Amino acid sequence: SYNYAQAMAFAPETTQLGFLSNFDYKISEKLSLYATLRAQRNENLWNMAPNAGAFTIPAATLATRPDFNFSHGELFPTADAMVKYRASAWGNRTWDETNTIFGANVGLKGELAKDWEWNVSIGRAESEKDTNSPDGFFLKAPVEAAIASGAFNPFETNLADPQLNAIVVSTAYEPTVVNKTRMHTYDASLTGEVFELPGGKAGLAVGVSRFDQFYGLNID
Repeated sequence: SYNYAQAMAFAPETTQLGFLSNFDYKISEKLSLYATLRAQRNENLWNMAPNAGAFTIPAATLATRPDFNFSHGELFPTADAMVKYRASAWGNRTWDETNTIFGANVGLKGELAKDWEWNVSIGRAESEKDTNSPDGFFLKAPVEAAIASGAFNPFETNLADPQLNAIVVSTAYEPTVVNKTRMHTYDASLTGEVFELPGGKAGLAVGVSRFDQFYGLNID
């Protein structure tokens, strides 16, 4: 019964900044030094409809607060009321994401003999994704307690009402999540031609590769 599609963003608001640098230096006829440096920062702002959920208003509260009871006590006067809601008072849910990526690698490459080449390199890459939600989230328990005590009217539509606004401000919550990754890479290879065949030369490639990876997730 709630048109959530009308309130949500079709695509995020995005800002992106990137940098890439390639370096290649020839030390001698058979030896070269090369390196790559890259960095990128993305900022994305997502928007979705207000939080959805349900809560219960105790029968005792309904008896003392008729404005909490749409049936004015005529339907099930001694029963609790189950209410489904969209938390419009806290606004649309937002996710403010910042992605930062930094990577670099350096290597040497050269020739051993005719038709043989070698290559060694090391690299490091790091990324961090910070996500926080400045709007749309709240602590449910104190809100339910305020409703049960009659201090907070969940059906109040005047969002500028001081009493409602005080509850909204005091129960608002900003969840955060931080993802971090880090990778070290080590590579070495040797390629060349070994002998002649009727269809052409036969080649050989050998190599070794190693990587160490770290992953961290920090939730508030």
